Amino acid sequence: MAQTILAFPQERLAAAHEPSPQRALGALPGDWTVLEDVAGLPADRVILGPNGVFTLVVDPDPRPAVITTDGLYRGGTRVTTTVKRALGAAFALRRRFGDELPEVFPYPLLAVHGDTTLGFVGRLRVLPADMVAEAVWTHPGRPLLRSQRSAVARALGC
Repeated sequence: MAQTILAFPQERLAAAHEPSPQRALGALPGDWTVLEDVAGLPADRVILGPNGVFTLVVDPDPRPAVITTDGLYRGGTRVTTTVKRALGAAFALRRRFGDELPEVFPYPLLAVHGDTTLGFVGRLRVLPADMVAEAVWTHPGRPLLRSQRSAVARALGC
């Protein structure tokens, strides 16, 4: 039996709001860079800052979701497409960095509808869209030097 770690109560479904990562990302300090529509990546945004590099995918489905020990479920069905897209975005970015930036490891994020607590599906961090800035700001990942951030920005064509 799968243990429920994160759930959306039914009464909140009607009050669920459209994820607004742009509003949440506005809370990041000036030394962070948010890139939209990076060519060749299935991510909605790439976030680059002192705490690391993050790929963000926004889940378009407004229905309640549950994170269990074996995956993300919605309406009793396992959600695979969005989870694979989020994980694939980080993998694609890592491949793009290749031998040029082997020390840079992109962290995958999946923003979902509703007010929930943070959770993980494997190494994929699942969070409400309005908590994206807080999640990347407090991430305990390997810090990036300014020179590394510049190299990442060049690799992304910025």
